[in-house]
Amino acid sequence: MNQRNLLITLGLIAFVIVNWWLLKPSADAPADDPATEDQPIGWYVRGATIIGAGESGEPVYRLTARLIEQNPVDDSANLTQVRVRYDAGADLPWQLTAREGWIAADGQTIRLTGNVVLRDEPADGVVPTVVRTDALEMLIDSDLARTDQEVRIERGRNTLTALGMTAFLREDRVQLQSDVSGLFQP
Repeated sequence: MNQRNLLITLGLIAFVIVNWWLLKPSADAPADDPATEDQPIGWYVRGATIIGAGESGEPVYRLTARLIEQNPVDDSANLTQVRVRYDAGADLPWQLTAREGWIAADGQTIRLTGNVVLRDEPADGVVPTVVRTDALEMLIDSDLARTDQEVRIERGRNTLTALGMTAFLREDRVQLQSDVSGLFQP
């Protein structure tokens, strides 16, 4: 082997070693997470409003979120900083807020989590009813909001606490499930 071939061979070996060293995974690099690999990415939108309509086409609810991210596997969507105005022909519309939420693809189920507040909008001068909980599920086609979590209901200076609740939104009625206690002040 002549000197020129020896230099070319040594150069190729050095090139292979340098590339191997640069491309090898480092010991502290995170391993690939198979749970996140190859998951489809859907659409997202910031500061958007979804209007849900009833059978006759009239608006039933108006959902606004800071961020809405679609899950393309089932077309549901995850929600961030959620506000829902529910008005299905009831005498009193309801306002709901939460840190996060989820809405089914058909718009008929909405799940809210994180500092959930459900508030009615009574006529001028009437004290509103405020319901607080950590999680709430709305079933639009049944006009229900329900939770199995602890709830706190406030109306003026009066409070009720319970474990679990179903709110019949069209009827402006709340049914508490268990461990009910209250404080009523004159």
